[in-house]
Amino acid sequence: GGSGAWDGCRARGVPCRAPGRRGDGSEVNSGPRTAEGCWAGTESGELDVLGSNTPGHLQRSAGGMVRVAAINYYDGQAFVVPKQLKLTRVSGLADKTVCVTRGTTHEFNMASWFGLRGFTVYTQAFDTQDAMYAAFFANRCQGVTQDSTALAAAIVQSGKADDYMMLPDIVSKEPLGPYVRSGDSPWLDVVRWTHYAMV
Repeated sequence: GGSGAWDGCRARGVPCRAPGRRGDGSEVNSGPRTAEGCWAGTESGELDVLGSNTPGHLQRSAGGMVRVAAINYYDGQAFVVPKQLKLTRVSGLADKTVCVTRGTTHEFNMASWFGLRGFTVYTQAFDTQDAMYAAFFANRCQGVTQDSTALAAAIVQSGKADDYMMLPDIVSKEPLGPYVRSGDSPWLDVVRWTHYAMV
């Protein structure tokens, strides 16, 4: 924020961890927030950097109060379903319920993809990824959606990977990277060049 201390957040409801200490010995202030809370905090200046792998798009950069600092990599939004449903394409989720993290591009992309094809999909939105996956594994949704790499990691980490499959359709292509608030070009340069040094 404006105090001279650095504050940050990882998007998509993922709990944040303080990566270390500042030169003055104080901890970097970060903590769990919802995806919407991370965006609002970055836009307001409460947070200095929205880290992790946040999808970039024109509306966020041109229409918002944030700027993408760098691109980590490109990912795409995918869907995972229980194998027992015997679905082979995302279109098979028409008239079914899909778990999603509230306030993310996944919510918008999913609605757009199904709507453009004349399908109805029911959304069960959650404030955090943990809540989303807990609902999915408790069979409250027939599918779950997120970036393909995050989905794969979560399903493998669950220890139940043999019970699920990722459908082959990728409904978006998204550049992922850190964001900073607009109007602070020196800080944008620090985040961008720190990223480049680490890559």
